[in-house]
Amino acid sequence: MDETPLSDQQIDWLLQWDEALAKGANAPQDSASQSPTDSGLANHVRCMKLLRMKQAILHSPSQHLQKSQTGGENTTVGLQSQENIRAIQVAQANFSGQLSDTLQVESNLQLTHPSVQSVPIHFGKFELIEEIGQGGYGIVFLARDRVLGRDVALKMPHANVMLKDDLLTRFRLEARAAGALDHPNIVQVFDAGSIGPVAYIASAYCPGTSLHEWIQKRTKVIALNDAARLILCLARAIQHANERGVFHRDLKPANILLQPSESYLQATGNIHTDQREQLVALAQAASLADLVPRITDFGLAKLTGQSLATLSGSVLGTPAYMAPEQASGQRQSSDSRVDVYSLGAILYQLLTGCLPFDGQTPWETLNRVIHEPVVPIRSRRHDIHRDLETICLKCLEKEPQQRYASAGLLADDLQRFIQNRPISARPATTRELLMRLFRRQPVASSLVLGTVLAMTLGLIIVIRLYRQSEDQRNRITTALNEAAQANKQATQQRQASERLTYLNSIAVADRESALDLSHARQKLVRCDPQLRDWEWNYLWKKCHPELLELTGHSKPTGVCCFSPDGSLLASGSGMWGRTTDGEVIVRETRTGEVLLQIDDIAGQVTGLDFHPTKNWLVVSEHTWRNDRSGVTKVWDLDSRQVVASLRLSRNTYSVCFDPAGDFVVTGGADGRIRFFRTANWRLARTINHHRQSVLAVTFDSTGQWLASAGRDGRLCVFDAQSREIVYQQDDLNDVRCVAFSPDSKYLACSTFDGQVFVWQTRDWELVARYAAPSKRVGSLEFCPDGDSILLSMISGPTQIWDVRTGQVRRSIPAHYPSTLYASCNVQGDLIATTGSDAKVRLWSVASQTEPLRYRVQSNFISDIVMIPNTNLVATGSTRNIASSGMGDKQYFVHLFDHTNGKTSRILKGHEDWISKLSITPDGQVLASTSHDGKVKLWSVAKGDCLHTLSGHSAPLIGAVFLDRQTLVSACQLGQLKFWDVSTGTNTRQRDTQLMGASSIVASSQTVWLALGNANGEIRIWNVDSPEHCIELQGHTGLINCMDFSDDGTQLAAGGISHQITFCDLPYKQECVDI
Repeated sequence: MDETPLSDQQIDWLLQWDEALAKGANAPQDSASQSPTDSGLANHVRCMKLLRMKQAILHSPSQHLQKSQTGGENTTVGLQSQENIRAIQVAQANFSGQLSDTLQVESNLQLTHPSVQSVPIHFGKFELIEEIGQGGYGIVFLARDRVLGRDVALKMPHANVMLKDDLLTRFRLEARAAGALDHPNIVQVFDAGSIGPVAYIASAYCPGTSLHEWIQKRTKVIALNDAARLILCLARAIQHANERGVFHRDLKPANILLQPSESYLQATGNIHTDQREQLVALAQAASLADLVPRITDFGLAKLTGQSLATLSGSVLGTPAYMAPEQASGQRQSSDSRVDVYSLGAILYQLLTGCLPFDGQTPWETLNRVIHEPVVPIRSRRHDIHRDLETICLKCLEKEPQQRYASAGLLADDLQRFIQNRPISARPATTRELLMRLFRRQPVASSLVLGTVLAMTLGLIIVIRLYRQSEDQRNRITTALNEAAQANKQATQQRQASERLTYLNSIAVADRESALDLSHARQKLVRCDPQLRDWEWNYLWKKCHPELLELTGHSKPTGVCCFSPDGSLLASGSGMWGRTTDGEVIVRETRTGEVLLQIDDIAGQVTGLDFHPTKNWLVVSEHTWRNDRSGVTKVWDLDSRQVVASLRLSRNTYSVCFDPAGDFVVTGGADGRIRFFRTANWRLARTINHHRQSVLAVTFDSTGQWLASAGRDGRLCVFDAQSREIVYQQDDLNDVRCVAFSPDSKYLACSTFDGQVFVWQTRDWELVARYAAPSKRVGSLEFCPDGDSILLSMISGPTQIWDVRTGQVRRSIPAHYPSTLYASCNVQGDLIATTGSDAKVRLWSVASQTEPLRYRVQSNFISDIVMIPNTNLVATGSTRNIASSGMGDKQYFVHLFDHTNGKTSRILKGHEDWISKLSITPDGQVLASTSHDGKVKLWSVAKGDCLHTLSGHSAPLIGAVFLDRQTLVSACQLGQLKFWDVSTGTNTRQRDTQLMGASSIVASSQTVWLALGNANGEIRIWNVDSPEHCIELQGHTGLINCMDFSDDGTQLAAGGISHQITFCDLPYKQECVDI
């Protein structure tokens, strides 16, 4: 057999001949010098067939498999690349002795692609089913082991791998590395070998998806514990491999298979399915908690003591997941810390959705891996747990010594995190971070250090100069003190004068607050801020009953309106007759929050209106410029963009939508009313009936009528469809405002001189006419009830008038110096006013209930209690300190009805001050404690004294009921007496030895009894076991009062030191000190 090597021309001829055979054509008719000799042709053809067989298996199976399934013709794989030409030459030199094996394999696989054959394709003992993946070194088929009767993943190398010794060695090393491992999270290798020249690895078939594909299809944030559990499983598997001397060195999501767990398949009803596509879909839709990870592809693995056939400094692995030492090509990068780094990179990607390092090219990625610090997880995911972030960043340390020494230690820390136990890793210290910074950026760090040293030196110089100037300052201070002493008396006199002026203003504001809030506000504004005290704050709040005062406008606010549902409030500003620009602000009504501010206003805002159904706002502008051209804009509040810009030949004074939202209507300075269709924003019709500017336009609620008012004194009502005049009034004077009632029953207008007219729309009869007190009306509109009118007066308050009578129902304080506009929301509970002070105020229209005030006794009231289950209130009397002549020696308990202030009964019998009142839980018995040393028990129903209790050796401080049958009284010496309420007998007593006792209280749960004294000491007893007590000594000064929380777990105490102490009783300690 002739084994002479082929020339390049003969190889080209052979390739053309092969291609012609694949297409069913004749051999190329070239010169005989280019064709190989007949004696060597058979050997060359067999070599070609071997490579064609390998190409058919390894390079294009999926394409031809698809053709086979769709009924396509058989396709022969040709050899056309330079790599295949080299393969022919190598095959001719190396495979001539294996032709018998080649022919055997060739007979099994045929010469066309196996997937297009109608019979099963056999590769040795394996039956090839379909391609399930490709990699850099080989291709993986789903195959059937005919001997053992099981599905396997059959991996075979590419042709170029078989032709290179180092790549073929690495392929066989993968089989050795994975074959030595037996772990549930590592894909198990069943068999490895070669059939003819084709090597293979048969491993366990894991139907599902890869972690890379699962992440690509994931849109939701991955739970922290799910990510930690996945890396925990992988770390245990890597530790298993490392203990057996195998280091993976190419861990990445593409090399981690995810298979649905049996519990997940059972839960979804797919426990018996064997469809690969269905299992892949289930894996991609499942969460990490429902998937079992398995590590595969040990193509770059290194065995302990194994020397790789690679050049020094070569880089093996995937750049984004490579450790820095691996990325730099160091030979010593082969221990467990390389795999720990890759696990950290995978964990980082799971937690943030991003790679820790990524670049436009692999070399850029490698450079970042080696030199740049990793971005903290917290900057990309705010809910990251500190411990999990610490674990991940420790895995990604640049120095291998700073990482976990093994994957097992990483797994242990992840297990601690999942179990909410402290982890062993710790964040880098400040010193370590600084040292890394200096090593990473020595130039910048040196500049920073130099700057710090320079600043320190400068500070030393400044301090020295300061000390030198201190003496001079002291001399100046002495001179100033002498001057200040000389001016002290003048200053005191001036302050006294200012104080008197302030008090006079407060008195005037107090008087005016009941008459004219605007004047009262002016007085309060002029008060010196340095002198303002509680009385000023009280009057200021009294003079500002509005719900909200909204600022933000820079110019007088002349117009406002509510949205149809009342949730939004729009306000516009600008100055009448000025060319300065205004602005529009849209706010949320209930909170005043600014949702949109429009500054693109060329002049004054003269009109605002919300679309009835869409979230649109129309704004009319008056430029006040010489050209007199105007513009009306429609804004979309959702997109914050202009929907339409309607440019007019003259300025616009008023604008509104019709109730259906089909038209925008404008009233212009040229006396014309224009209708613009909202569908295309084109001019639909024009009404030219006014001789001068149209100052107001409005529709009735049905959209049937359009009313307009003009400076020519005309009030016109048009039919909105036919444009015919329904009603007209010509004898008015400069009509500024016009409005329909919500039910279209009334039409009202106001003139510039303050005249208000009301017509009945049924017959257009004038039903009311009245004059505004201030002579100038800013705005007019009907309230939602239809029976009242909201009227803002420029130099007076805003008022709500009865439509027919003109009676004032409500008055709202004016803005200072003037109110310009007022509007009511559709619910009728809020009114917005605007003014020349550039503010918008919101007022509640709901009626306010005044508190009930009763004068029930002339003596000072010492204590007060509400009687349960009744309308009665009990008060105790004491001596009037300021005027001892009033009510002296009249010490009684006063019972009165708090709904009407009428006295129910007066309980007399004490001879000195009544210091404390207490009532039983059922409200039947009242106890009064007096400085006369007695406690009296009263029947609330009859007013009789049931019992008089005495026997204490010191003045009483109070008495409290523990329950319906037991009363405890205490005196200043700390003596406690327990009384039976029904008999009035002393059942027991206890000497607490708490001298200077000043307050006593019992919890409503009848568990705790507390006693406080003048030194701030508190003692607390459990009523069921009085021999044990809690002692607290954190309070300062006399304790005046104490009280328990409803559940009896906390005690609050207050006294003359302005201090409140809270005690947590179960823990017997102070929990808060205010």
